[in-house]
Amino acid sequence: YKRQVMHTATSVDLSCGDLEEGIIEPAIHGTDNILAATSSFAPNVKKFIYTSSYGAMRSPEEDRDDMRIIDESSWNSLTMEEATQDGKTAYHYAKAQAEKLVWKWQKDWKNKFEVVIICPTFTFGPQCFDAYVGKTLNASCEPINLLVHGAPVNNAIKGYFADVRDVARAHVESLTNDNLNSKRLLISERRFCSLNVAKVIYSVLLQLKGTIAEEPTLTDAQNSSRFAHLANKATRNVLPFELMSLEQSLKDTVEQILRVEDAK
Repeated sequence: YKRQVMHTATSVDLSCGDLEEGIIEPAIHGTDNILAATSSFAPNVKKFIYTSSYGAMRSPEEDRDDMRIIDESSWNSLTMEEATQDGKTAYHYAKAQAEKLVWKWQKDWKNKFEVVIICPTFTFGPQCFDAYVGKTLNASCEPINLLVHGAPVNNAIKGYFADVRDVARAHVESLTNDNLNSKRLLISERRFCSLNVAKVIYSVLLQLKGTIAEEPTLTDAQNSSRFAHLANKATRNVLPFELMSLEQSLKDTVEQILRVEDAK
């Protein structure tokens, strides 16, 4: 019987006053503490599954370099000094340093347990239960919620996308699928921009409600920006399932929001 530890949480309060205390230290020390507890009290653990982030693979600045290719072997080059400049950079630095600890522990513990690392990109998708749908949603889905309720398009929302159910399934597969051992899984289906998101939401609302306050009018040119190129062929080759499309993910998210509101 294989015993596993799955570490999936870290602080994401990007607006906290003390970035080192609020983001960096909890991510690094929290991971170190879990690994130390595993070593001391659960030496029979055979697999350690860690939720890292696409942010561990590149910094915000590196993400805007369209000559750069980001794949499963990439790491951001952030320093501690750079990490304390803003919340997003602090988070990226913290995730990289915490993940490196996982690999170090495995090596120091003489490979007595397997490691699987899961690095999601920007994550959309419905809440796990309808009861979790409130006036505001989690940080990743709140931009969708705002658009559903008539907010203007936020051109800052852009990057690479994964559906939350695919991220969850990658975790579940990691528990039992030994083909994923020692893998760093970069979970991303495609690139997106705010125009993609707004147009899909407009289409769904038009179909379900028959009307919407205002159709998105941004042009593709207004949404274009330089991005590093994400290459996750190695991940797609080992995952035993296809990644969900942006359109389906957004449709399911919007339908859940409307279903909950209609039931009230």
